[in-house]
Amino acid sequence: VMCFHVDPATNEGICVAMCTGTPGNPECPEVQQSCVLGSDGVLALCIDSCDPLASTCPAGQGCYPPPSSNGFVCIPTGTPGVYGDECLGIDECDSGHVCIDSAALPNCAGAGCCSEYCDVTAPEACPEAGLGATCQSWYEAGMAPAGLENVGVCALPP
Repeated sequence: VMCFHVDPATNEGICVAMCTGTPGNPECPEVQQSCVLGSDGVLALCIDSCDPLASTCPAGQGCYPPPSSNGFVCIPTGTPGVYGDECLGIDECDSGHVCIDSAALPNCAGAGCCSEYCDVTAPEACPEAGLGATCQSWYEAGMAPAGLENVGVCALPP
């Protein structure tokens, strides 16, 4: 067990299990967890999996796509950001939002900006639909993990 995402002001964090198994086949004790690798593979933590369209994370956490996992996990939110706000890291947007590359979003002045998740089978209007932003699939065709096939993000078409 390791203390994860420690708040420097309160010195409190979240206790999470370390992954077991092998680097090629990491395992977590709970079925609804994913092994997330950090620090160039030195750190392997079991983090709760989530569906970004269902908002299943606890208060103060958002559902984000970690770079080392093919899915989404609950991670404490960093600097809160809403649609169009500048961001750099995946956790710099409010729950229900994700940081995407500036080229994928109209009117984004920074390196990245927060956008909203959306359901590609029932695409609701994206905030900047008039500027070309529509619900784009998060995954390439046929690459989505089971249960996440409908996950999209409001962005410009590729």
